[in-house]
Amino acid sequence: MPEVPTAPYHHGNARSALLAAAERLLNNGQISALSLRAIAETAGLSRQAPYNHFEGKADLLAELAKQGFERLTQELLAVAGTNDPRELLAKTGEVYLRFARESPALFQLMFSHDVVRLREHPSAFEASKGSYEVLKQAVARAVPQSQASERALAAWSMVHGYAVLEANGAVSNDDVTPPTNGGASGDNVVRLFADLIVGTKPGEDGDPPAGDV
Repeated sequence: MPEVPTAPYHHGNARSALLAAAERLLNNGQISALSLRAIAETAGLSRQAPYNHFEGKADLLAELAKQGFERLTQELLAVAGTNDPRELLAKTGEVYLRFARESPALFQLMFSHDVVRLREHPSAFEASKGSYEVLKQAVARAVPQSQASERALAAWSMVHGYAVLEANGAVSNDDVTPPTNGGASGDNVVRLFADLIVGTKPGEDGDPPAGDV
């Protein structure tokens, strides 16, 4: 997982220090075990410091989830320039899966409704919509516009569901065929998702190539 920065505290960056400390603690334990006291101590700040910047624990965790969604969005946008729509959708899924693998605790927090009620934190909710919008745009380039919304939801359900299954240990390397290009296990599954969303290419799966009918 990415290394969380441990910059020393100085006046003006207490908020960032608290969020970085929260993510470090999150990576080392359970969400339920996080406390503002532990976060403040890890950041090298007073116990009062979190209350100077956040309304409470829920507010701090919502801000951390927001940062996670913003990070995910930027990683998804990094492949948005892919020209081939099918390849774009596959790469988008691979990026999503890689994020879930590299930041498992943060990924869990982002989608833990019992911990972070996104709709009660508008900025975090908007950030979550931003990452989904990137996926929707990728799907919209590959399917008829009349089907884009439903297929985007289907695509998200499939890749997110696989990410959760993998994170929970419900699937392993033995369950999937390793990619021939040296990619991560599960990438073949993501590419299958892309094929299911877009539809098979002419000539695949028994469909005759165009002009051969």
